[in-house]
Amino acid sequence: MTDPSESPSLTKESLWGHLGELKRRLKVVAIAYIASFAFWTLIPAQALDPAALLTGTYRPMVAIVVDNAASLGGGKISIISGSLTAPIEIYFLASAVMALVTSSPVIGYEIFRFVVPALYPNEKSLVGNFTTAFVGLFVGGAAVGYFLLTPAVIRFMSYWATIFNIQPVVTAGDYFGMVFITTGATAIAFTAPAVFVLLVQLGIISSSALTKNRLIVYLGLYIAIAALTPEPIVGHFGMFFPIVILLEISAVIARRIEKKRGKVGGGEGSTQKDTCAYCGARKYPGVEFCPSCGRAAE
Repeated sequence: MTDPSESPSLTKESLWGHLGELKRRLKVVAIAYIASFAFWTLIPAQALDPAALLTGTYRPMVAIVVDNAASLGGGKISIISGSLTAPIEIYFLASAVMALVTSSPVIGYEIFRFVVPALYPNEKSLVGNFTTAFVGLFVGGAAVGYFLLTPAVIRFMSYWATIFNIQPVVTAGDYFGMVFITTGATAIAFTAPAVFVLLVQLGIISSSALTKNRLIVYLGLYIAIAALTPEPIVGHFGMFFPIVILLEISAVIARRIEKKRGKVGGGEGSTQKDTCAYCGARKYPGVEFCPSCGRAAE
C-alpha cells in the first residue's frame, strides 16, 4: 500500500507530467494551424486546375472562399475596396478564419486526448456525446449563418436601398466583416444548448436555471446577438428565434437527465464503491491517492 506521505511527490510529478503533455498537445495544434494557414495563403487556387497554372495571375486558395462570399450578394450590391490596405486585410482575415475551420478537427482531438485521462468512465461518455453535439451544432450554425442568414440580410438591406433609389455600395471591409462575423457568431451561438446540457449532466447547474429565468436569459441572449450582428431586423431575429427553440429543446433533455439521475441515485442503501474510479484498484481508508495509478481517490 502506498504511504500517504508520498502523496505530495505524486502530485508534483503528476503536475509536471500534465504540463509536458499540454506542451506536446499545443505544439501539435500550432503545427496544424500554421499548416492550414499556409495552405490557404500560399497554395495557388489554380492547383485545382493544373492547366491554369501556366496562365493567368496567381491567386491564393483563399480567393475561392472570398469569391464565394462575394457571390452571396447575388449581384444586388457593389463592393469597393475602400482603402488600399483592404484587400490584404481581407486576405489574412479570411485565411485565418479558414485555417481555424480546417484545423478544428485536430484542435478538438488534441483537447479531447488531453482531458480524457483525468475523467471517470461515465464522464468520458459525456465528453464524447458533448463533442459530437458541439461539433454538429457548430457546423449547423455556421451553415445557417453563411447560406441562409447572411444572404437574407443582404437581400433585405438591398431591398430598402431599391425603395429609395439608392445604389447599394459597400466597402470590402464592411461586407466581408459582416459575412464572417454573422457566420462565426451564429456558429458559436448554436452551441449554447450543448454547453447547457453538459453543465446539467455534470451537476453544475440545474434545468431550472433556464426554465425559471427565461426572461433574463433570453433578454441577455438578444442583447448579445444585437451587439454581434450588424443588421437590426433579419440578422437579430433570424439568429435569436432558432437559438431559443434549441434552448427549449435542451431544457426538455436536461429535465429528463435530472429525472433519470434521481431514479438512479435516490434509492436507499447505496454505498460508496471501495475501488478507484480510474483504474479499478482497491482504495484504502485514509489514503488520498490511489496506490495503483496515483490519482486522487474519491
